[in-house]
Amino acid sequence: RDSVLRNVRWNIDDIQFDNLFNYRSDNHFNFNKFSGVLGLFGKNFTGKTSFVDSLIYTIFNTTSKNERKSLNIINENEDECSSLMNISIGNDQYTIDRQTSKYQRRSAGEIIEDARTRVNFTKNGINQNGESRNETEKNIRRVVGTLDDFMLTSFVTQLGSFKFINEGTTKRKEILAKFLGLEIFDKKFKEVKEDYSGDKALLKRLEVQDLYEELANVRKRRKETESYTSTIIESKN
Repeated sequence: RDSVLRNVRWNIDDIQFDNLFNYRSDNHFNFNKFSGVLGLFGKNFTGKTSFVDSLIYTIFNTTSKNERKSLNIINENEDECSSLMNISIGNDQYTIDRQTSKYQRRSAGEIIEDARTRVNFTKNGINQNGESRNETEKNIRRVVGTLDDFMLTSFVTQLGSFKFINEGTTKRKEILAKFLGLEIFDKKFKEVKEDYSGDKALLKRLEVQDLYEELANVRKRRKETESYTSTIIESKN
């Protein structure tokens, strides 16, 4: 799993995006103008979900429905979309810049429309990209956590406030352990269990052996070897 910065509080300063979902170009929202809990209300089909998914897409390259197909992120009337988000942690500012564009590829003799995403990640203007896009995504998650972390700690849908309560006992325990920093004990337990499994196999094989009988045989072979050695020495003298 990715190592994640702990005991940090990060804030979204602002987001700028073009042609995401049902939105067109030149959208800008400054979160620094607000404080406390921010609610998003409106009638159906007014863009609430698209706005939230714009945030999630920019940070995590997915949506609230875990949509992985990049083609569905772009406004259907456009060929590309982009977003830029500034995040602050203390005196440091991180910037996530995503661009997704349509392209055509051939598959099984047919032309299929698809989309590819490029991402750029910086800290105080310094490049934080990895050697590949997947590595860059990991670098982002190390700073802001995962989508599940975000949905459990920073964002809640209309009925999402019951998510933790509706989880099973095991899942609730995992969630609490994660946020209390107790996962290390589970990792240690698994490591010890793996080491023990090898030792257990060795001990199991020893259980079927009679150690006293083995010791007697070793002593017997030792005496035979000593006797044979003495015979060789005497014959040479």
